Amino acid sequence: RVMGVIRLPLDGNPNCAMGLIAHAGGLRSLSISHDGAFAVSAGQEDYGVFVWEIDTSAVEAMALMGGSDLEPFQALVPGGKDGELYDEMKDYFYLAELRAQGENSTEERNITGRVPLQAVPDLMRAFGYYPSEFEIREMLHECSRTGKETVTMGDLVRLYVNHKPVEGVEAAQIDAAFSALGAEPMTGILSAESLLNHLRRSGEALSEAELESCLQSLIGSRLTGREDLTAALFAHQILGFEEDEEAAAGTAAL
Repeated sequence: RVMGVIRLPLDGNPNCAMGLIAHAGGLRSLSISHDGAFAVSAGQEDYGVFVWEIDTSAVEAMALMGGSDLEPFQALVPGGKDGELYDEMKDYFYLAELRAQGENSTEERNITGRVPLQAVPDLMRAFGYYPSEFEIREMLHECSRTGKETVTMGDLVRLYVNHKPVEGVEAAQIDAAFSALGAEPMTGILSAESLLNHLRRSGEALSEAELESCLQSLIGSRLTGREDLTAALFAHQILGFEEDEEAAAGTAAL
């Protein structure tokens, strides 16, 4: 249904793109004139064919009004650049820079405003975003393909804004995951042993040491395998999601 214009390069700046509903019943096909001045769209259920004049100045004006350099991305961080989260992000960045030079060093610090590429995964987790191993590889590739071996605070803000999911984890998603893992249809119960086996063998499998470390961090102990788990118990007692927020918004949130 939606067609629009995006200004290159694709850097995630929301002010460099605009869209509008072109057809009420969905968009079947779209073609651009040889000079880029017009677009022709064909609808589905509405059987309409429309000719659109393309005016890129509107996108240019939006990009200009939205701020330059890092400003559009800072605005997408919860609380903005003056918020608590952004202040914490800066603190973690400076800590990572100190650690890269050695925390116990007595030599004069060389403040470069950069951290090694290898620090990106841990910084994302410190920011509250827990990417999968595949997502980590995608982020590192995005940086390394431009020849970067270090990243700045601005690079990290862009990565965080562009890769972190907009929505939190919903309770329905945890229910669906338990069903896919073989939970009993009537009671929703999945044995802890079955869950642990899936974590060891499926997807991005965890080693025994990694699994034990995760459980120690989450619940302070190991699962024996004899426990019966439901999606709700897993969300509240293991992941630590807050029940009142889930009940109010239908979402499991940290």
